[in-house]
Amino acid sequence: MLSPILLCCSIRCVKNHSERNGRAAFTLVELLIVLIIIGVLAALAIPNFIGTKSAANELSAKKMLQVLGSAELQFAIQDSDGDGIQNYVDKIGDLTQAPSLRCPKSSGRSCGSFDALVDESFEGADSGSGSSAVCEKAKSGYCIKTDFDSQSGSGSADGLYVAGFGWQASPISIGVTGKKDFAIYEDGVIRCEIINYESDRGAAGSFTANRDSEPCP
Repeated sequence: MLSPILLCCSIRCVKNHSERNGRAAFTLVELLIVLIIIGVLAALAIPNFIGTKSAANELSAKKMLQVLGSAELQFAIQDSDGDGIQNYVDKIGDLTQAPSLRCPKSSGRSCGSFDALVDESFEGADSGSGSSAVCEKAKSGYCIKTDFDSQSGSGSADGLYVAGFGWQASPISIGVTGKKDFAIYEDGVIRCEIINYESDRGAAGSFTANRDSEPCP
């Protein structure tokens, strides 16, 4: 470690060397100006970065709902649970929970990963029966939940519906991970709701998109 005297001499030598070579040393004021400029540029760039990230998350959320829609149709058309009825199932589940999209078989049976209609990441993104976008592990900043409403039919003890299905997606941090809610139903149309992300910024989403929402552009 350099002593104060040696350190002072070293700085003076560097400065003298710079001046001899026609390069003026940076003053403290000049360094502060550079730091201020960097701060201003960062302040301008960060919102643009967040906006770009948010838009990418929203695109991923729509694709996630498309996957869920395709999985529901496959479950129904193939009569995956073997009950002789083309119905839909209202849960992501896991490989031990049937019938579900992760284990598309009859109640009481277990599955392998090759049986699943959606991958394991959907388990972590499922918010269950909660009304807010809170889940174990969000997918691209979004959680999902079921929306099997009156138009889906009365349902059964196993969570099977004949008339239709519904899934919603909402950001875990409004205005940061996403600015829109999404939903999909048996017609396959992705519906959108723009969230008031100025007043609710940072809060968990609340799955506002539903059957009455406008189709996404």
